[in-house]
Amino acid sequence: MMMGVLFIFKIRDIGMAFQGSNDIKQLKICFIAPNAYPLITKTKPNNVIGPDLDQVTIAEALHHDGYEISFITYYDNDFKGKEFHNMSLIKMHDPNSKINIFSKVFNIWKSLKKADSDIYFHYGDFMGLTSIFAFINGKKSVYRIGSDFFVNKGIVKEKIREFSNSKFSIRSIGNWIDIKLADAVCVQTEYQYNQLKQNYGKKGIIIKNHIKLKNYIEKKPEKFIALWVGSIAEVKQPQLFLKLAKKLPKISFWMIGGSIDQLDEKFIKCSKDLGNFKFFGAIPPSEIDEYYKKASVLINTSIFEGFPNSFIQAWMYYSPVISLNADPDGIITQKNMGFHSKSYEQLEKDLEILVENKDLRIEMGSNGRNYVFKEHDIVLIAHKYKTLIDKL
Repeated sequence: MMMGVLFIFKIRDIGMAFQGSNDIKQLKICFIAPNAYPLITKTKPNNVIGPDLDQVTIAEALHHDGYEISFITYYDNDFKGKEFHNMSLIKMHDPNSKINIFSKVFNIWKSLKKADSDIYFHYGDFMGLTSIFAFINGKKSVYRIGSDFFVNKGIVKEKIREFSNSKFSIRSIGNWIDIKLADAVCVQTEYQYNQLKQNYGKKGIIIKNHIKLKNYIEKKPEKFIALWVGSIAEVKQPQLFLKLAKKLPKISFWMIGGSIDQLDEKFIKCSKDLGNFKFFGAIPPSEIDEYYKKASVLINTSIFEGFPNSFIQAWMYYSPVISLNADPDGIITQKNMGFHSKSYEQLEKDLEILVENKDLRIEMGSNGRNYVFKEHDIVLIAHKYKTLIDKL
């Protein structure tokens, strides 16, 4: 890998020698998010994942502050324009298409060049191409860490689709390149900061997840509703939520999520077979608040996470979180905002505790809302990104 980086350095030096001067009147930032198109245009998505939503909301905030924004994204052929709300949209290949890897590399590189931006903001998963492109062309890149996996492959204990602890997988090599070449690596938690430094020798910048704060007076339905939100993917272990629904028939279980690995048919079938279980599929961000408002508790069954946006969305609406494995920097237990169960058996018990104890739900939910208002306000977070960008 080191020889490859030295080679990139050489090419970068040659490329910069031909660039000449470039007087920039307005700082241009490009966000690379293949599935963000429906989030930008407010149309119904097939799936909503944290990195896409994160980039869209930050881009909107920065655009409001005067930065020129573009998105590299896949969008429908029906879309004829090149801009949406004054943000440029650059079409890339369909991420689900069957074109070969060389065509994908060419298309990504072509899109990056077309963006012609000063700063490239991305979550990775592009074989390191974004960081390589920025480095060679004398641009800046900001790499945002999502899942804990990207700073600690050791958390993968068994074979999981899309996650490999091999150092030689395309994803691992791309992640290594992104970390090494990025001008700034943003992390979500202290844990990610420490793992990044320990495993990659890189100092990160902690910028927490954000949310647009909304006024809301807690008014939950009398009927207890357990909510699950996430991609219907192997790492999320959605089958455990179904197991809970079968075990506790008197509780309503709502599942929201888009499919990325064709598991949705199972959940559509189960939603018909179980009277207390409803599978809603993917819900647009503009509509999802209504589900959080009604939820008594949010359940997370993932093998590992980073800092799920669903946590702060639930807390904003006074819903405690019961998490099987993920507890970012231990805040769930430290701040009494729910339970970190650590085993399925304990998760069952923790859920039953909150079913029976309304006062505890209210206390934990209030703690969560206070925490979100203090730590995750998008106005505060956008200012931190602006400060970082202006220093690059």
